[in-house]
Amino acid sequence: MLTEEGRVLFDTVHPTLLAIEKTISEIKSTVTNKTVVLSAPESLSMKWLIPRVGRLSDHPDIELLIEAENRYVDLADKQADILIRYGDGNYPGYHVQYMMDEYLVPVCSPALSNKTIDHVNALRDYKLLDDKNQSKWTQWFKANKLKHLDKKGRLRFSRDDLMVEAAISGQGIAMSLWRFAEDDIAKNRLVPLFNYNVVTEKQYYILCLKERKKSEDIKTVIEWLLAISSSD
Repeated sequence: MLTEEGRVLFDTVHPTLLAIEKTISEIKSTVTNKTVVLSAPESLSMKWLIPRVGRLSDHPDIELLIEAENRYVDLADKQADILIRYGDGNYPGYHVQYMMDEYLVPVCSPALSNKTIDHVNALRDYKLLDDKNQSKWTQWFKANKLKHLDKKGRLRFSRDDLMVEAAISGQGIAMSLWRFAEDDIAKNRLVPLFNYNVVTEKQYYILCLKERKKSEDIKTVIEWLLAISSSD
């Protein structure tokens, strides 16, 4: 049992001790919680981000969790720390940084490219691979002021990385986004056709909450993303 003097001392010191305990807990949380959650589109994660993730090895204290998803992610709900999004850059309420451009490029396997595909009209003889909305070939023909081929029997895919893999296996000619095909082109698994590459209307952007852009871990991951995108 405390004396009257002891109780007065306890009542005076106790709030301070609680504040110190809370501060120590917060410091420990900051030091040990190095996981940064990065949400990126599925195909970009598979074909572009994963092959470059090793370049983060200069920061071994950061644990990166990559969430490959196309769904809407609300950073305010702490579903992720950083987003990579393909769009027009209009993301109200977020800190937004331009990351890189994108291009449309027709590609096929080396085996198909050895055949005579030296003119757009030759596409009539091959199966065209496209996204599920059939938008990429349409955009490419329109941008190049070429007559759109009224061609049946296309293969369509819900994910661009699946379309690229189909092209690699010789299933047809894909209209791919450059970022999904560039590594396979470099490895001679794909061959770009013609000289009619088209810059897309959308670009890639990095998003985070405005109040978290100065967090050291988030800042480091964003700087890494900007570095690998600018080096390609």
